[in-house]
Amino acid sequence: MMMVMMMMMMIIIIIIIIIYGFGIVNWRQEELQKLYRETRTLLTTHGQHYPKADVDRLYVPRKQGSRVLIQVEETYAVEIT
Repeated sequence: MMMVMMMMMMIIIIIIIIIYGFGIVNWRQEELQKLYRETRTLLTTHGQHYPKADVDRLYVPRKQGSRVLIQVEETYAVEIT
C-alpha cells in the first residue's frame, strides 16, 4: 500500500514539473503521447489500473470512480495558447 501511494505521489510531482515547463520546453506531440502511455503502463504494472479497463475512466471526476489524472496533451494546448 505504501509503495502504491509513493508511486502515485511521484507521478503527480512529475506531472507538476512538466506542466511548469510547458512555457519553457517545446514539447512535441509524440513526446506527450509517450509520456501518457508510460504513465498508464506504470499504473497497470502496480495494480492501479486494470489492463483492459477503459482509459477514459482515468480522467473523469473522482466521485465517478476515477484516478483523476491530468490529460497532459490537453493541458499543454491550454498552457501554450
